Amino acid sequence: MLIRLAVVTVLAGLLFQAKPELFPPRDFLEYYSAAKVFAGGGDPYDGAQLLPAQQQILGDPKLDKPVSLWTPPYTLALYGPFALLPFESAHFAWLLMQTLLMALSVELIVRSFTWRQVSNLSTSW
Repeated sequence: MLIRLAVVTVLAGLLFQAKPELFPPRDFLEYYSAAKVFAGGGDPYDGAQLLPAQQQILGDPKLDKPVSLWTPPYTLALYGPFALLPFESAHFAWLLMQTLLMALSVELIVRSFTWRQVSNLSTSW
């Protein structure tokens, strides 16, 4: 199982690096900027505080509308560590984490399904 997860994660990482334009940081910008604002003592739900952070992160001073955070406050504990990294590195790590968790979920679902098939075969009628 670990080898399959490692292979999937490495292949995904190579794809993310080779074609970053395929994976724009749409939602991640929201999480990352909210974590940055929160770490600085600000309100991660305030668009007026998010906008300058997002302008700086994207390098786009013409950005006029922030992407607001809509997740519950406790989710900042998940996003916070990513805000310690530069944006591009954090986005890459975020994508790798999602890939790894998705591959792990598929592996566990397949194992669960396989176990049920085997247990059903051994049941005598």
